[in-house]
Formats: sequence, structure tokens, C-alpha cells
Amino acid sequence: MTTTKLIAAASVALSLTLVPACKKEKGTEPPLTVTPTGTTAQTDAPPTEPRVKETVYPDPPAPGPRKPVNFPQAETFTLPNGLAVYVVRNAEVPTITTQLVMRCGSMDAEFVAPFTASMLGEGTASRSKAKIDEAIEFVGGRIAAGAGLHSTTVWSHVLAKDAKLAMVLMADEAMNPTFPATALQKLKDQTKGALGYNKSQPDLLASVLFDHVVYPEGHPYGRLFPTPEQIDAISVDDLREFHETFYKPNNAYLIISGDVDTAKAKSLAERAFGRWAKADTDKLPANPLNKFKSYAHPKALTVHLVDRPGSTQTHIRLGNLAIARGHEDWVGLQVANAILGDDATGRLFQDLREERGLTYGIYSSIEEGQAPGTFVVAT
Repeated sequence: MTTTKLIAAASVALSLTLVPACKKEKGTEPPLTVTPTGTTAQTDAPPTEPRVKETVYPDPPAPGPRKPVNFPQAETFTLPNGLAVYVVRNAEVPTITTQLVMRCGSMDAEFVAPFTASMLGEGTASRSKAKIDEAIEFVGGRIAAGAGLHSTTVWSHVLAKDAKLAMVLMADEAMNPTFPATALQKLKDQTKGALGYNKSQPDLLASVLFDHVVYPEGHPYGRLFPTPEQIDAISVDDLREFHETFYKPNNAYLIISGDVDTAKAKSLAERAFGRWAKADTDKLPANPLNKFKSYAHPKALTVHLVDRPGSTQTHIRLGNLAIARGHEDWVGLQVANAILGDDATGRLFQDLREERGLTYGIYSSIEEGQAPGTFVVAT
């Protein structure tokens, strides 16, 4: 898909209002023209718009010779329970980073997935939250968990000598969380507080509206903000059901990178995750994106407005559906976007901000996904 096709029929999302009764600044009044008595001001000629100087962009330099890129070799093996393990050795510093990735995210359960991930560190069947925090902090390490749109990750970073401890804690959180009700209520209150703030931000409103209108109804990529009632309705039973359904070794993979060889990594993985019971593959839910068989572009430019009285600035999103991350043209689109407006050196910023002074900033972006992502110009 070419850039021309992306913007030929697009959707525009705006979050704006003008400030009412703005006080004029000194020197901004138009000059006063006095017409002598007995004469008539000539207004035959219509006003002309100022001519905008066309920007001429130089041709890019010719590519230089190819340079070798040596990526570390990844070794892989699979535990008997189906957990795939990838090992990337890099012994430059004596640390190990481990990521346990489950193939589930907010596209599978809009609110429950991120809540489940956030609650993993609140305690397990054998360790309280305080014990987990004390153990990892004592060795100067870090452990965290979070859910994105497509996946959920439990992550740790420690010195190589403490890798066993970190992996055991990760496994305990992923396999045996207790989801205490008091911690869930606290998380709900925090989420509702953040929700109120997010709804007050015009840039976020414009972005959420844009995704909502470019995707088909019900699509996981185009959801609106949750309501307080939806957040309040999440229960401990919801988290347990989601965890029991998706947190399985044959629905996950483990990445171990740093100062570790394959033999050591295999020993660590087997000790921490070897007893994790795998799922019946027939019971794993289908990818929710599978039901969206086709995606349609709008047939004409469509403008959507979020009217917010009292706002001092206007936020605009202009764009359309693009291509999925796995598309053969993805790398080419990345290069095109970098030239157009990925940062302040892009043509959009240089032209509309630096040359014409029409905006504080303007950028373009492409969003990746398993389904088609979006191409957006934002200001």
C-alpha cells in the first residue's frame, strides 16, 4: 500500500475549541485605514492569499557499501510441557535479563488482562508481596509484569549469580498468584483516577477517537476508554479465570539473555518452570482478530470532532489504516515514515513548524500490529 493510498481517503479526529473572549495582545490589531470625506474606498480587487514558497527537498545520498551486522546467535530448546526457551549469550556484563511472554493481552480481555498482570506481584501461594519485594531488592534486582495488546510479560533483571532466584520468583508469580481482594480494590481506585486524568487530555481523546473510527465495530484495536462501572465490575474470579485459561507453558515462551550459556539456561528453566502444567490446546481461545476478515477504507474524507469548551489548543489526527507488522512492505513503510515525520528532522516538522510556523510540532507515525495498523499524522 502506497502512502498516496493511505491518505487519499482518510479519517480526521480533532479535539479542540477556541478560547472564548480572548484578550487581544498589544500590537495585534489590524492597521486603521482612514478614507477622506467625499471619497469611496476601492474594494473591487479581492484579497489575495500570500504565496507559499514551495519547499524543494534534495535527492537522498546514494547508499554506501553494506556493512556486516553480527547478531548474537540464539539457541533454542523446548521443555516437555511445551515452553519454548530462547537463549542469547552476551557476556560483556555479568547480568541476565529474563522475559516470560504469554500469548494473551488486552485484545483477549479488555480490562481483565492488564489487571491480571498487574496483580501477579501482589503475592503467591507461598510468598507475600513483601517477601517477593524483599528478596529481589536484597540482590539489587528488578522484577515486573505487564500486559500489552497482544501479549503479557513477566520480566526480571539481575546479576548473573542471582539468576536462579529471579527465575524462581518469576515462575511463582506466573504459576501461583493469589489475587488478594484488597489489592484489586486499590488497583481499581488507581485506574479510575488515571481514567479521569486521561479523559481530560485532548491529545489522548483525539488518538482514542481516531482508532475507534478507523477500525470496524468491536475491533480490539479501536476500543474507547472504559467506564468507571466497567472497572468496578472486575472481580477476583475474573482474574483467576483469565489466568487459568491463558497462563500456560504451551501458550508462552521464555527468553534468557546475558551472561549465560545454553546448558546453564536449560538447568534454570527446568528448575523454575518444569512443573508448570500445560493446557489442552483445544481449550485455548482463538485469536479474537480472526473474526475480522476484511478492512475497508473510508470512501471520502470524514471529520470527527470532540468539542471541549475551555481547551486552549487543537489536536488533530489525520490518517488511515495501513498494513500489518508482518507485511512484506513494512520495512519500506518505516523508511518512508522516517523521512516524512518520525521526528523533528522529518519533512512535516521542517516545513509546517520551522518554515511556516503553523504548529508547535507535527509528526507522523505507523502503528504495528498482527492486524493492519495505522498511519497517522498528528499535531
